[in-house]
Amino acid sequence: MPGLKLLDKGVTYDVGINFIPNTLSRPVWDDRIVRQELAAIRHDLHCNAVNIYGSNADRLIASARIALALGLHVWLQPRLIDGTAQETQAFVIEVARRADVLRQQWHELTLIVGGELSLTAAGIVPGEHLDARVMHIMRNAVPTLQDDLNALLHRLIIATRAVFKGRITYAAGSWEAVDWQLFDIVAVNLYRDERNRDTYRSAIRRLHAWGKPVAITEFGCCSYQGAERAGGLAHDVVDWETVPPTLMHEVVRDETGAGRGAAGPAPHL
Repeated sequence: MPGLKLLDKGVTYDVGINFIPNTLSRPVWDDRIVRQELAAIRHDLHCNAVNIYGSNADRLIASARIALALGLHVWLQPRLIDGTAQETQAFVIEVARRADVLRQQWHELTLIVGGELSLTAAGIVPGEHLDARVMHIMRNAVPTLQDDLNALLHRLIIATRAVFKGRITYAAGSWEAVDWQLFDIVAVNLYRDERNRDTYRSAIRRLHAWGKPVAITEFGCCSYQGAERAGGLAHDVVDWETVPPTLMHEVVRDETGAGRGAAGPAPHL
């Protein structure tokens, strides 16, 4: 987009998500390894920002502290899978309160009060678990989705601003119609694929209509041939029901494909 400057560029960093109850996607935690990985993001990948997300408050705060000390702008996202509205709010507030202590020291910290909550949280889309909600929304209309989502976000933003005094946003799914007046930044997980390749640029332009900074909080694809055509769904080649997980069909590793997938208009703040 001519005339706009890319202020933050970075990657997402998973500290462990509870896709399976009482289990984190990152089972082993080692501060030394986290420091090495975040240093690589800063110095080897030449990022000036990192989007840290996960379901464990201690890990979120520890990794944020390391990243801030490395000079990274931290976008901190508490992400609780299958939590009720009350559980989600309690988790966000716990992280927000502790994050504000870091913000007072380093300033370069933006809080993301959740991501794609219509699916990750329980109660907005029918389905006991995340996978069931994803399948439901792919096959059925949910007329109350936008109203219920914005009601939850309204409660979250009021509660969060009471304990966190920095910039606050929300990582929306592309199907979510968020009332961005509530937030300091418009932020969307916007994956580029063969379906929206020709409209991706205009979709970003529409986000700027709110008159606020814009962030693309997730984009890209997997690193195998053809993955750029699937974008955010490219991970579907993995069968997660097997132990260990296996590929459903043979793929050819190709990191240049991931580069081509991201070679469209750059995400802007």
